[in-house]
Amino acid sequence: MKVLATADWHVRDKDIHELEKCLNFIVAAAEEEQPDLIFHCGDVFDAAIRADSLSAKLAFRIFKELAEIAPVVAILGTPSHDFTTSSILKYINARFKVHVATSPEQLYFAGAHGAGVLVSMCPAPTKQHFATDSDIKGTDSEIAQAMSLMFSGFAAQAESYKDVPHVLAGHWNITGSLISETQTLTGVDIELSKEQMALSNADICLMGHIHKTQKLEPNIFYSGSITGLNYGELEDKGFYIHTLEGKNLIESKFIKTPSRKLIKLSEDLTGSQDLTDLSGIPLMEMLLAGDAPVDVKNAVVRVEFKVFQDEAAKINLDEIKASLMSSGAKEADIRIIRVPRENIRSQKILKLTSLRDKLCEMAKLKNEIVPPSILEKADLLESEKSDKIITRIGT
Repeated sequence: MKVLATADWHVRDKDIHELEKCLNFIVAAAEEEQPDLIFHCGDVFDAAIRADSLSAKLAFRIFKELAEIAPVVAILGTPSHDFTTSSILKYINARFKVHVATSPEQLYFAGAHGAGVLVSMCPAPTKQHFATDSDIKGTDSEIAQAMSLMFSGFAAQAESYKDVPHVLAGHWNITGSLISETQTLTGVDIELSKEQMALSNADICLMGHIHKTQKLEPNIFYSGSITGLNYGELEDKGFYIHTLEGKNLIESKFIKTPSRKLIKLSEDLTGSQDLTDLSGIPLMEMLLAGDAPVDVKNAVVRVEFKVFQDEAAKINLDEIKASLMSSGAKEADIRIIRVPRENIRSQKILKLTSLRDKLCEMAKLKNEIVPPSILEKADLLESEKSDKIITRIGT
């Protein structure tokens, strides 16, 4: 039995062309590999969408094309991403059925080529879900305990299917998983351990939610996102093809999508003495020399320079962009973060401890001089006890 596992498409209009390129690649790979079953482990969409949006039309088309190849199992992902939109995928009319799991369930599926598989499905665990379906209104630990009981129930039911492979498909964070540097987990994340998942006695666990592709155990896999979603995600993106013989996992092949690289470079130039002199400004020197610190070929590159507002005009944005493009970048976005000098000085004042130093720094900010009498009074306020100060003022 061969299964294709993908997740975390996060389809959104603003990246529609990039996503379409990668999704078309997945369909082409599925046509070549001819899997018995196709899994999507959550987060089809990035946010709530309209049915007539570009995102909806693309996702529905891709699911229909996949369902012409093999049955598709889709797990509902993080509520803030999938909401209930993904549930309408079950109405897709194709050669094979699209099954959408909106609550925990276990079903037997006949694959496209006759082989059968038992699938235990669990969408992203939420307090609302368990309060509704399991009468649990407690803490995350209570939900985790309920998940353990559910896994044990899956295992008990699977015993009736002796030689049939058992697949656990879900969408959550597993203890020990590595998160992409730029991925932000939304809401309160319920974390489950590998030991808890082992209670399901599944032959392979296919997971969504974490965007970094990884193998946690010999049989636990995150397929990751299919393209870079945020600047700084430089790891390979793609999906898995898993091959099982009976209940034994024989091969797990990771297939890279033709995804973009989103590179972000930044440098704080507020400490530089003179921006007209490039010496001592490493990043700018490298960029203008066509020698970026990372390979920018075919990448979308964003460069951010933090400078004082009055020096922003000294940076030649066009020259830096031209240098990146000549180095092979697909796109170059050069940004200037302008910082008023007053803000920097004000921050310095907040870091000072003595009243005398703060008064002197504030005077510099306003190009004024603090009279010696004021400084003496400031020292008095910090050195004398309150009762003595009151006595001196009274006299």
